[in-house]
Amino acid sequence: MVSVLGYLCCLGSVLAAAAKVFSTRGTRMTASRRFLVVAMVAFGLALAVSAPASVELASALDPFPNATQLLANALAMFGAFCVLGVLDHSISGRGPCRSLRHAVALVISVGTMAVLLTAADTEYRHECTGIYGDRPLITTYMGIYLGYMSWSLSRFIWLIARYSTRTADRLMRRGFQITLLSAVTGLGWAVWKVAGLVAVATSHTGPAVQASTSEILAGIAVDIGAAGATYTSWAPAVHSLMRQLRVRVAHRRLSWLWHLLITAVPQVEFTTPRTNLSGAERAEYRLYRRVLEIRDAQLALRPYIPPGVPELTLMIGRHHGLDPVSADVLLEAGELVAALDARHTGCRYTSESERAIPQHGPASPDLLDEAAWLIRVSNAMRNSTLVAGLRSAPHIPKPAT
Repeated sequence: MVSVLGYLCCLGSVLAAAAKVFSTRGTRMTASRRFLVVAMVAFGLALAVSAPASVELASALDPFPNATQLLANALAMFGAFCVLGVLDHSISGRGPCRSLRHAVALVISVGTMAVLLTAADTEYRHECTGIYGDRPLITTYMGIYLGYMSWSLSRFIWLIARYSTRTADRLMRRGFQITLLSAVTGLGWAVWKVAGLVAVATSHTGPAVQASTSEILAGIAVDIGAAGATYTSWAPAVHSLMRQLRVRVAHRRLSWLWHLLITAVPQVEFTTPRTNLSGAERAEYRLYRRVLEIRDAQLALRPYIPPGVPELTLMIGRHHGLDPVSADVLLEAGELVAALDARHTGCRYTSESERAIPQHGPASPDLLDEAAWLIRVSNAMRNSTLVAGLRSAPHIPKPAT
């Protein structure tokens, strides 16, 4: 199961890297973007190589015991090096100089780790640190590995936290925040590994779930990072898809109110022919038309609102302790119900019938906000006991002659 998770996280990371490359087709990739793409691939490969199934499969081909584990660690460290390269080229402006120093540190660290692992005289084990963690050479090996990763992640968190507060672009800022969460999760992985190493070094045994938990944390961190790095590419599409879904659901939920009002005031229904629109535009247009027809019907029913209904409705709302928004929903629902009843009985009042204006309507002129408001009005007309009580209240005076 842990191996499957590692392979899936690897696939997600590599696909994110491919999407990043695809999004820049036709333009020259910047150095920071190249570093980012390579980092996602390196982290993904590190997860795949360190999966238990991969380690078991490659053990027969290892030039020395646990060489596959060293390869996985080196890939992860190379990914961390590339992440620092992203920051150095996009933030500090001194990318080549800093990247050279980081590359030297990476080569020295990996070379030292290889020497330590071969000198430790270990046998193949999937989680060699859980078995040999109390040996000084393996402890030093893991100390270099976790020290490099912790230093890289800490530097990344510090730099990205500063940089994310300076960008005004909302999408980029959210992407930085997701990537920051990935780095924090990665730091949690490092802390967990250190805790397991300390436990082995002191008591010669580590937590039973040390290896599996470590793989899971690493996979989560990598995939969150890939999602944050590609956020500006996929977030607008997801937002558009979610809006389409909300538009279609709102259109359906307004059906009852729309049919009720169109039946009472059929003249407000549009008769314009369909236009050449895409699926998303057509759905938005249909909702816009439905909302507009409902509002036109409200205006047409205004002369049928019995005098005193608005005041009575507001009084009932205050009596039941409704908040201002709910009181305004009740007001619109009560006026509509009373006007429809009056029209059904032929009771038309003055053309300038009193009508209280809601003061806490939709928060913005957005179509979905307007639709959400009318859905609340529709629900109140159908389900509210307060609206049902209004219909039976003796508040309707005789119509004006």
